[in-house]
Amino acid sequence: MALIRESILKKESSYTTIFSDVCVANLFTQAHSAMIRAGNELEELLTKHTRHSVQPPSKKKKSVYYEDLILPMSGCTFIPKLTVKGYPGVENTNLDIAVADGDSKIIYTIEMKDGSNFDTKKSKAEREKLQNLTAWLSEMHPDWTVVPKIILWQCRDISDASFKDKLAQPWLTTGRSAESILGVTFDCVEQSRKAHRDQNVKDFLLEAR
Repeated sequence: MALIRESILKKESSYTTIFSDVCVANLFTQAHSAMIRAGNELEELLTKHTRHSVQPPSKKKKSVYYEDLILPMSGCTFIPKLTVKGYPGVENTNLDIAVADGDSKIIYTIEMKDGSNFDTKKSKAEREKLQNLTAWLSEMHPDWTVVPKIILWQCRDISDASFKDKLAQPWLTTGRSAESILGVTFDCVEQSRKAHRDQNVKDFLLEAR
């Protein structure tokens, strides 16, 4: 999880447009920055907690490049940050997570979202990226079924999600519903985030006084 206190202010807060107190405005900027970092750190936590085997990043890279992708003969492999470059139609595509199930011959192409709020443009962009990558992987691995998923981790009910793209609706799932795919237990992951959440409440209330 991300701590508000670790958010570094690099410029004047834009929240001064609604708060006359600069300290309060800065506090909201720091909280917003922490929320963004929390989404990125969620993927790291899932990598840490998964029961699947994890494919490490490509040499001298921060992600697994497609050329180095190893599909398992059996069992499941968790691939954090899959990168595809230099292939027509999917140039410079970065996928949050892929999970390859060697027993069922299924590759899950996954976009992770900590929350569930999207504007129309972002929803469409997410769908198009997954759609293109899924189609390309299906061609590259005809013996495998490629299944796209958009996991809204904190969302309790998909019907409440503000994901506007109707074509991607069948791909949406909650964090709890995706436990078996990711090889994690939702409550265990959330418990590991609780300490920072509690600390953020204390820090926020202290600074807001």
